[in-house]
Amino acid sequence: MDDECKNLLKDVLTSFLHDPSRFIDDTSVEKLLTWLSTVCSSQEQVQRIDQDWILNFIYDSLTQEKPVVVAFALRLIGILAVWPSYFQRMEDSKCSNLLNLVAAMPYQKSWNSASVRDAYFKAAGDLLAYRNSFNWIIANDLVKVGLSAFDDDSVFVIKSAINFVVQYLLWCGKYHFQEQQSNEPDSMNWHYYAGITDKISQSLTQSTSLLPNIDRQLSYIAVIVDYLGLTDEPCLQLFLNKFPSLGCCIHHILHTGDFMACNQVTSIFRNICSKYNRSWHLNWNAFANADQNKLIIEQETLPANLTATWLSMPLALYRRGFITTGLQLCGFLSFNHNTTPRELISCDPRLISEILYRPLYVALYGMFDGNTQDIIGMQRSIDISMNILKEPLLDDQLRELQDKLDLILTTATLGKSQTQTTIICQAIESVIYVFEKGYHDLISSTWINSVTILFILSSCPVLLMEAIKNKFNNNITINSKIARAALDFIYYAIKHSNLIRRSELQQCPILGEGLDPIFAILAAISQTDLEEAILIKSLSQLSEIVLALRDSEIILLLRENRVCHSQAIFKSSQGYNLLDSLSCVLDDTRWEVKDSAISVAKSLFIKAKDNMEIYDQICSSGVIDTIWKLSNDDEGFVKASALNSICELCHSVSNSNDLDFVFKEDKALEAIFHIILNDTEAFARRSGIDLVILHLRRGFVLKDIGNYMHEKGEDVVRRLKHESRLTYTLQQSCYDLDWEVKMRSLWFWKAFMDKHWHDDLARASTNNHVIIISFCNIILSLVVSGYAASLRDTLEDCDTIIREESCKILLSLQKKLMTYLQEESKAAVFEQLREYDKQFQTDTTNNVSCYEFFDKIMTTHYDSLIDDCENARQSHFNVKRLMKDLLFVANQDALLDCY
Repeated sequence: MDDECKNLLKDVLTSFLHDPSRFIDDTSVEKLLTWLSTVCSSQEQVQRIDQDWILNFIYDSLTQEKPVVVAFALRLIGILAVWPSYFQRMEDSKCSNLLNLVAAMPYQKSWNSASVRDAYFKAAGDLLAYRNSFNWIIANDLVKVGLSAFDDDSVFVIKSAINFVVQYLLWCGKYHFQEQQSNEPDSMNWHYYAGITDKISQSLTQSTSLLPNIDRQLSYIAVIVDYLGLTDEPCLQLFLNKFPSLGCCIHHILHTGDFMACNQVTSIFRNICSKYNRSWHLNWNAFANADQNKLIIEQETLPANLTATWLSMPLALYRRGFITTGLQLCGFLSFNHNTTPRELISCDPRLISEILYRPLYVALYGMFDGNTQDIIGMQRSIDISMNILKEPLLDDQLRELQDKLDLILTTATLGKSQTQTTIICQAIESVIYVFEKGYHDLISSTWINSVTILFILSSCPVLLMEAIKNKFNNNITINSKIARAALDFIYYAIKHSNLIRRSELQQCPILGEGLDPIFAILAAISQTDLEEAILIKSLSQLSEIVLALRDSEIILLLRENRVCHSQAIFKSSQGYNLLDSLSCVLDDTRWEVKDSAISVAKSLFIKAKDNMEIYDQICSSGVIDTIWKLSNDDEGFVKASALNSICELCHSVSNSNDLDFVFKEDKALEAIFHIILNDTEAFARRSGIDLVILHLRRGFVLKDIGNYMHEKGEDVVRRLKHESRLTYTLQQSCYDLDWEVKMRSLWFWKAFMDKHWHDDLARASTNNHVIIISFCNIILSLVVSGYAASLRDTLEDCDTIIREESCKILLSLQKKLMTYLQEESKAAVFEQLREYDKQFQTDTTNNVSCYEFFDKIMTTHYDSLIDDCENARQSHFNVKRLMKDLLFVANQDALLDCY
């Protein structure tokens, strides 16, 4: 902050205080506050502000009844009071005690304005980071004001109040741990901290069956959820131990019948489980017992059936009809196999699996009846399965658990939005979550068979025999949501368990044999009438599956037909080959389908990189020719995807001759050049340049360019003219309207320089004459190709990032010239370049001469230009210009929007 900024700030604030109605653009005012916050984060900068003047401005603002001015002043207090000198002045009664005015703000007339209340809580949140102001917040009980604002009329005020209370809890924990580590005798009093948690607890444990003022209660829950999501692990452990009644709150909410509240409970467990550390010493009993008296009695002991009470919580949700919420909670309670608390470590995976699987089973076989009355009612969850949910889990106990679950699921009235589709999708989503937490042993043949048949039923039931379809719920028809969820499961199952060969799957008791999920996908995508959304998702997951498979498995998929021998399930015994199925969808008329099919081919090309057998299988098919044709598709996305997949194919070969069957007679490159120059879609032009860059690096194009040490100037010009179509295309693309196309063009020329110059310079470094000729030919090649003129122009491009990249390329060239070229050799280089300019008329033909280009390279300070570009990118706005504009607007007769 210089003197001009300081004077402008005074003028703006004075005008703002006098008539804030002139500043109708609140965005500009917010920008000014953001700038002040940045400036005041530095002690050196904050000292440049006239302290007396700014404090007087704040006092005058707080004593007015203009809400927008009061709100601005409150924000200024939050910014400045974190500095000890300002805090002491604000607390000093001789200076009108600004902090007393802040504490009394809820009783002032301006408090009726939501903007003032919002600014109040934001300022209070800023003060938490400074210990003296934090103690002042405690002494004035600002948290009580924050809690009372949870049912405010303004959503913005509620949000800022919740954020303030959450941040308060965070800083309580941080200060507590700091004092514990420093062993200070006067450790912080936990009275206020415990008071807040007690208020939250009392609000959530009402004795009535339904929560009063549910919006207010959910605001309290949001504090817990936000807090658990933000806090660090030690602070979270401390909070949980200081809040033992949380378990009682949770059990109470589970029995309220309020759908939103139960979802919030699930969020609480998600946050706990995501941050739980096995080394914590927590009273997990507090979260498992619903009886407050029992909680107090058993607080010192851990009952043997603690696992049972934990996993009975999803059952309580099942009883209330909240099947999907119960599925989510069961998934979260699985934690992680590396961090699960000791009370759950020995839990039989079949227990979690069955609680997750039974809703899917019930929906799959049609046992849900939404019209049945809820005969179980609001019984407690703990008494349901205490004798079942114990270790070890025996087969008879498992059957008993299945019966109990079926009873609950078939007698509970489904809650809000609990359709069969949502239940099935949530069951699959929850078990995938458990997979991701490390419980891969839950991927059983039962799950694979059930989800695979679900996929077929919901995508292409025409493949199944009528007798098989009759075994399942008639309501499960073609359903893209279920099909997509099933495909997600199949991908995780294949990725984590490798159960992909039909012979490795156990028989399904209902179907009579195991189902091969890959066969099901290939069969589905081969159906001409498959719903588009399902087909696209199938192809997307198939591309991921291909990447997850072993090479030997891919070879089998390419070489053989995938078959299902049992005619008791499928109407036809037809087998399906991956390449044949892929060829079918590549010929589809819908561009989204073709785009997804290309992603499968791209995955195959990636796998072919290290396996020639896969590469040969691909080449012997017609897939590559088809994809090359798609690079000229009418749809830009398809063009870009096709070109990107060809790039992956190029990575798989080491010799350009291996691609001759695709790139015949340079027709392919001509097509790419046409895309780069003429295509209306930027991403197609980008992909075209990516492919050309790859061809350059692999030596597939410009093969004869670069032997500059032993060539004459006319040889360089002749060879470049032979490649003029390529150089012209990449030179013109430097002027593209899309900055990413321009960037890729620069990358091409950088690759051109790196590939053909580095070795020459290294070999010629000991021969001064050869160095001179080599550099002269390099400069000549840049000028003749048109790149020199393009670089000159891109230094003044409208996009800062393009200017910066051009400077970096030229700086790299400058360093090479200065490294290899001796001082006495420069005159010889200048002389030779003059001869080239006269011989080839470069100035007339290429709009820049060799001499001029070389001189510009050697004399320009590119480091400074790069710094200017960096500063330009980091400057979001000019604060002086902003304040001058604000003053200009304030002095106009008519109200104007500043920005």
